[in-house]
Amino acid sequence: ARTVRQGRFETRESENLPAVIEKCSEVVHRGDQGGTWITPEMREAYTNLGRLGLCRSYETYLDSELVGGVY
Repeated sequence: ARTVRQGRFETRESENLPAVIEKCSEVVHRGDQGGTWITPEMREAYTNLGRLGLCRSYETYLDSELVGGVY
């Protein structure tokens, strides 16, 4: 809570869904299966859903750099 109150982070909604999906695919792995469960086909599908207004992202920025998000 103290970090949030410092006002260093900025939150935005659905400004850059493709970047959030890309970042998530870099850090979310299947454990011992290797790779990520976020396939290129899934990225494309969720990006298309975002264009249709059916998928949103919530993003956190620090100094204008995307540092976190969910979709």
